[in-house]
Amino acid sequence: MNWQGFFSSNWYSYLDEDHQALVRTAVSLMERQLVTDDLEDYSFIVFLMAKVYEAFLKKYLFDSGLISDNSYHSKRFRIGRALNPDVRKNHRDKWWLYDDIVDFCGEELGDILWKNWLEGRNRVVHSFPGEKNILLSLDQVEKKVKNIVTAMEMAQECAMNK
Repeated sequence: MNWQGFFSSNWYSYLDEDHQALVRTAVSLMERQLVTDDLEDYSFIVFLMAKVYEAFLKKYLFDSGLISDNSYHSKRFRIGRALNPDVRKNHRDKWWLYDDIVDFCGEELGDILWKNWLEGRNRVVHSFPGEKNILLSLDQVEKKVKNIVTAMEMAQECAMNK
């Protein structure tokens, strides 16, 4: 994957300066680790990109008209809950957006945004007793970051076609 190519991408330009700094940090760390490859776990690189993904998604949902200014700035609004297709019907409220995303851009995008939230954020950040395979190799990191980037690109492509 061409990590330096991130800096000329549409999704990178869409981010605010602080989140662009996180991308630059992730790229720098990945490039260093590709040379040294001396750690047991590289999940910290995915974590940086997960923060970027969260910021991207909030801005995307706001700019698409799927969330209000209040929701966009709320500390209570949760991306994971908003994207989760499995939220029980009696818990689906104004902040559950999976169906809105599907209506806006199709089921494929809804599923990809959710899957990458789950795999690229939740399963990297959270740890549970007895869980195996929690250490991420450089190859696994690259795959997770590539999937996050692809999800952001697909979301932007849909928004541009609206």
